[in-house]
Amino acid sequence: MLLAQSAIGSVLVIGHRGNDLFAPENTLASFTAALGKADYVEFDGRLSNDGVLVVMHDDTVDRTTDGTGAVASLTLAQLQALDAGSWFSTGFTGERVPTLTQAVQSILPQATPLIHQYTGSPAQYVAALAQLGATTNVVVQSFDWAFLTSLHALEPRIPLAALGSGALRAAQLTSIINTGARTVAWEQSTITSNEVAMVHDAGLSLFVWTVDGPVIKTFIDMGVDGIISDDPG
Repeated sequence: MLLAQSAIGSVLVIGHRGNDLFAPENTLASFTAALGKADYVEFDGRLSNDGVLVVMHDDTVDRTTDGTGAVASLTLAQLQALDAGSWFSTGFTGERVPTLTQAVQSILPQATPLIHQYTGSPAQYVAALAQLGATTNVVVQSFDWAFLTSLHALEPRIPLAALGSGALRAAQLTSIINTGARTVAWEQSTITSNEVAMVHDAGLSLFVWTVDGPVIKTFIDMGVDGIISDDPG
């Protein structure tokens, strides 16, 4: 799916944590704000204390809610009692920490969820996505390539992206292919036209993160397949 879209010369627009310049990151409000602007909407997955996949970037709730403590130490009920919007603006007071299920449901079918795994097992992600009937119309990405390998073994229909940063080498692309991933999601600072060509020659797609401002055009001209941005508009 990703390669087919890039083959016609389009660059996928990917909203980082939703549309997080204009709404509190990783909330339903942020995801809704990205719809109509983004082809993909990226968000972060973590496991609550009672085993529910929820949406939160940090390992604690301190920065983006009115609460304190580790996500892993709080139950779903405790997490969803927090205000996840007023830190950003009083206009978003009362926004809640969504579950992965709520996030996917808010994004589909208008855009493709791009789920960044921070914690939680491959089996937990497969189970949650299977229950939603969302095993082919989402993408799961992770810095943990062993996680991707295991997830692919459990459910090979789920599209995968391998996250990374630093120098990108051909040997790493071989490792990525072996996970079952077909997309490379790489930090922008080391990506040049040479890396773009190397990724494409390996039969993979390339997303770059997190890119804002005029430099976006540079990556479009390089021929990347997707741009993860705080401002998908």
